[in-house]
Amino acid sequence: MVYQLKALTFRAYLAQIEKIGALAEVKARVAVDTLRAIDSPPLPTAWIDPSVFEDMMCALEAARGLAVVRQVAKDALEGGTLANLLPIVGGLLRLFGTSPATLLSRVPEFSKPVSRGVEYQWELESTTSGRLTISFPRRVPRVTYVSFEAGLGLILDLCRVQGAVSAADIAEDGESGTIRVSWLPK
Repeated sequence: MVYQLKALTFRAYLAQIEKIGALAEVKARVAVDTLRAIDSPPLPTAWIDPSVFEDMMCALEAARGLAVVRQVAKDALEGGTLANLLPIVGGLLRLFGTSPATLLSRVPEFSKPVSRGVEYQWELESTTSGRLTISFPRRVPRVTYVSFEAGLGLILDLCRVQGAVSAADIAEDGESGTIRVSWLPK
């Protein structure tokens, strides 16, 4: 299984790193391939090796900390990736209602336009909670899971419910992580 990421995502995160003024700090910490991608970002529709994204985000964490990574992820998803997925998400909300469980059970469908080679398993634990397990074909860094945590928080926002998203419980091999999500009933 090949793990790939749409360059649209890379570009959205890069834009947020530039916006907060951390680009020079990040560029000073990344590998040559990542630096090339930062200086000349691939077209938004291109599929890329996620290692450049991971390297960029690990450099951001080293420069500014995990809290900044979380904020960049949230802002990048809101302003970039999510905007492109809204037609899909909006359609699901109209068809199936605004329950977070509805959207969370369909994460694989609305992730297809932005990632390949990632497996998702949603398990409902109660009417207002569940867990999403994300599996990769290789070890991924913590910052990758942070992006998913931010995305799950945005799902709660889209459904207009208050809730909580846990930090990912990452397997020892780094190839999978489970994120718990809970919300208050409407």
